[in-house]
Amino acid sequence: MRFRLRYTAGHRVYSETGGQDAHGNDIPAWADPVDVPAIWWSPSSTEPAVAGHDRVAVDVVMVVDSSLNVSPHDRMVLNGQEYDVIGFPEDYDHGPGRPAGRKPINLQRVDG
Repeated sequence: MRFRLRYTAGHRVYSETGGQDAHGNDIPAWADPVDVPAIWWSPSSTEPAVAGHDRVAVDVVMVVDSSLNVSPHDRMVLNGQEYDVIGFPEDYDHGPGRPAGRKPINLQRVDG
């Protein structure tokens, strides 16, 4: 069973080519948002989920089509709020019990 892609979010691709500051350090930059379809997004749970060995709290989990190319440090715009992509999307395309063609993405709210 495949769930429909009923919602739309903005995907801002990360780039290190935002120029340099006065000290010669690269300034991170993100492309303008491009609309991408999503199945759903919701808070991770009542208990904070963690991603990776650094134990970064996950605020929202978003599920998209597996063909969407998403990388760490990209940003997603959900209902006007920006979220950082934490790590790489989870890949369930080759395992039992999950619908193939969809992948969850862990997100953390951007403040400031």
